[in-house]
Amino acid sequence: MSAPPVASSRRARAARAARRAATPRYVAAIAALMALLALLFGPPGGDAAAHLYQTQVWREQGWQLWDNLWYGGRYSQVNYSLVYYPLSALFGTVFVVSAAAGLAAGCFSRLMHMRWPHLASIPALAAAAGLTLGVLAGTYPFLLGFAVALTALVAVATGRLWTAAVLTLLTTLSHPLALVFMVIVLGSVAVTTPGWWRPARARWFAAAVIGVMGLQAILMRAFDSEGATYPFDPKDALAIAAFCVAGMLLARGLPDHRAIFALFASYALLAGAAFVISSPLGGNVVRLLLLMGAPLLLIPIAARGFRPRAAVVACLAGALLWQGLPALAGWRTANTARAASEDFWLPAIAFLEQHGEPGHRVEVVATADNWEAYYLARRGVPLARGWFRQDDFPGNRALYRTLTARSYQGWMRRTGIRYVLLPDDPLDYTARNEAELLRTGRSGLDLVADLGPWTVYELPNATPIVTPKRRAQVLRLTSNQIIMKVDRPGTYRVRVRYTPYWRIAGPLKPWGTQLRVTRAGVLRLSFDPGLGTVVRSVLGDEGGCRPIPATRAPLTITNRPLR
Repeated sequence: MSAPPVASSRRARAARAARRAATPRYVAAIAALMALLALLFGPPGGDAAAHLYQTQVWREQGWQLWDNLWYGGRYSQVNYSLVYYPLSALFGTVFVVSAAAGLAAGCFSRLMHMRWPHLASIPALAAAAGLTLGVLAGTYPFLLGFAVALTALVAVATGRLWTAAVLTLLTTLSHPLALVFMVIVLGSVAVTTPGWWRPARARWFAAAVIGVMGLQAILMRAFDSEGATYPFDPKDALAIAAFCVAGMLLARGLPDHRAIFALFASYALLAGAAFVISSPLGGNVVRLLLLMGAPLLLIPIAARGFRPRAAVVACLAGALLWQGLPALAGWRTANTARAASEDFWLPAIAFLEQHGEPGHRVEVVATADNWEAYYLARRGVPLARGWFRQDDFPGNRALYRTLTARSYQGWMRRTGIRYVLLPDDPLDYTARNEAELLRTGRSGLDLVADLGPWTVYELPNATPIVTPKRRAQVLRLTSNQIIMKVDRPGTYRVRVRYTPYWRIAGPLKPWGTQLRVTRAGVLRLSFDPGLGTVVRSVLGDEGGCRPIPATRAPLTITNRPLR
């Protein structure tokens, strides 16, 4: 029995409305509006604090490739995004992030309509919703990089390969992880497209992509943080494996979906390599699943007519849960936490303005979304920690183990910490052991202040950043410079992470973390990467910083990274 004419007409109108709403223009508008609403009325994303801080740094100082205010010194912007922060500083976070979400959704819809026009509606609309989760998570630079990568893929699909090459470079400068995902998409298309290399233009484009990958490798080598790694949660690895297996099973046998099958397979190989090989990439590969899990699965599902129903429901439910649960958890934490409000930090700021000094760092027991990396660092407070976990794991490994008073105080002395601030607020998972040690009184630190939501502890006879402390004094410490005064010749230890790009103006030559000074004076230590030093660093020669000719007697320098 056929459906009544009225019901059939309603379904037809609904289908036409869905197809119209799923056109690239409308999908882009929907995604941009959803992102805008999330930014204006939702809680700040989990990564928002770090990006607000980096944006302020760029607004005040331009590109800064080093930052002394997190982790005792770290490479900054050059290993994360050289494009997002200036755009955010110039046009505002709300505009840039909303535009990135809209651009990404519109380009995905365009690709869908070019390749599978009869299947495009539902995956394209799902992508608009999925990209909003990136806004809620606060992964703003990655969202921009992802949007540029999808724009590059549209340029490839339309034959504008020179434009695509430029956009590929812009992708890696926006966010290196976006380039990784773009490359596995291009690779999946290439392995399923016989003879793709025959046109000269295609070969030139492939060479350009390889060149961009080489440039990114050079940047990673030149500005490499020794021991940097990012953990890969086994639960995430299992989720990616299940996602890829489901995607391959759904795409298997569909003649026009070999590239999608290859994409799921490539993603599985990438995740497997990232899980087995410790690297700064690590668990970050899960971002493709978190943003685009359901939309990618919907491509073969729509091609199969949403059958078999049970398998379709199971796959989509799993993808939606995995995409949505982190956003909901972050939303719940942000709504219960007070750390995102500047008022919460005012007692801590007042205490540090009265008692803090540049010769010691401050340890803040990490808040749930690391807002100390914004509210304190932007005021010039040198923090023992920050936000970038790749630098946290190697440098602050002691906090991830069983803590005792001895190991905790040893870590504080190695890092140059005097004060520890414990907030009465939800904490980051890495701070639980530290908070427990402090709250139970087993840390061996002195309780010096109770400031409402803050408890302040002090390490007795704290070790400063520069020692011996009776002969050296830090006069000023900024994001890319240290000014110190030494009162006599001798050997000094500076508790700042080693980089071959330090340049010294004063009575000494470049140093590692130990330096021998031949006369008293004021020393200015500045981060200043010269081309020659960068080349030597890429080639593996880290024997010293860029020298400055001595005006008097030569100096003896011990150039050794801080361990």
